[in-house]
Amino acid sequence: MATTAEFVSPDIHCQKCAGRVREALSRNAGISKIEVDPAAHKVHVEFDAATVSVNQIHDALVDAGYPPIDSK
Repeated sequence: MATTAEFVSPDIHCQKCAGRVREALSRNAGISKIEVDPAAHKVHVEFDAATVSVNQIHDALVDAGYPPIDSK
């Protein structure tokens, strides 16, 4: 069963940004689905929590230049 997480990054604002996000996240093993909505600045990720963590996905977004707003 896949785990899901959603991130909001105000820096995602176009399809080119969405492509960069998909490329950065797809480098992580365990991520099965990446949906990016530039209009809403959201990234929805389905992943195997035994392989990759939410923190690793968060860090990958930061490294790609699209830091998410912490929802904590």
